[in-house]
Amino acid sequence: MQPSASTEWSPLTGHDGPLHSQSLNQSASSNNNKCCISRAAWYALLATCVILAVCVPLIIVRTRSSNNNNGVAWPSVTQISTRDGIASGIYDGNYTLKQLRTFGSFGLGTFNGLDGEMVAVDGKFWQVTEAGGRLAVDDWNVPFAVVTNAFEGPTGKDGAHAVDTGVQYYQNNATSPFTHWIESQLPWVSGRNAMAAIRLDATFASITTNIGSKQTKPYKPYDECVFATQTRRYYYDVKGSVVIFRWPQFFAGINGPGYHLHWISDDHSIGGHVWNFTLGVHDSSNIGGYARIRVIPDYRVLLPIDDPIFGHRHFPYRKQDPATVCG
Repeated sequence: MQPSASTEWSPLTGHDGPLHSQSLNQSASSNNNKCCISRAAWYALLATCVILAVCVPLIIVRTRSSNNNNGVAWPSVTQISTRDGIASGIYDGNYTLKQLRTFGSFGLGTFNGLDGEMVAVDGKFWQVTEAGGRLAVDDWNVPFAVVTNAFEGPTGKDGAHAVDTGVQYYQNNATSPFTHWIESQLPWVSGRNAMAAIRLDATFASITTNIGSKQTKPYKPYDECVFATQTRRYYYDVKGSVVIFRWPQFFAGINGPGYHLHWISDDHSIGGHVWNFTLGVHDSSNIGGYARIRVIPDYRVLLPIDDPIFGHRHFPYRKQDPATVCG
């Protein structure tokens, strides 16, 4: 039986007109609600993405910096003068040891007139001369030094790398098992361009040092006087601490690319610039010592701008071989 014309039956829905109209209205309302829900969900997702994009990198950076040095973010290195400055005969400094202390407690350098080798360990600054080691005085002037705050935390074996006797040998200005070992311990992401400070506490079967002699005015360039007047010493079966800085190749002129080492014995009576060493047995059958390695991203230089030699000297441009590796 066909419905009456007044009911406006629709063949599409099988309902009469009023029901059909109500169904269309409900469908439209439902579609509108779906659109509103979808739009709200989209905005919520977008807001979440923005928050994650901003906050996650901050959390990662904070985590990395917090873990970088026992909770102290980004250790720094401060240097007085430059390699070219000291090589040009600028042997008198404008900064005192007291000022230098404010930048770090671990480092190396020299004193006015190249009067001995500076070795700083555990906040104490030592002067090592041919006569032996002694504590440096705060009002002494410093023409060249490098210090860092990277090791102002607990000492001992905790957090240190054990150095076995398989990497026992170091030779100045040459690749050696010890420098290869340090390279292998550096984070891969830092690579060859890393600046690093290393503290080595070890027993040395032998260690050879150079000690510069105090120069008199008028000063000659470094290459003309220091190598001719420095004293080389040989020591055997001694314990001590080595201050080590690793400089990438692009530091040429500012500092010496490669490694720079100063050493002082545990009793602070002997030390100097390290020429070579062979590790002995430190505290077990195959451990020669313990090394702490810190990659340092923050570097500053205090220039001797009041010195007329530095101010007017033309320092040469040094083109470095890209294939050269520190060591």
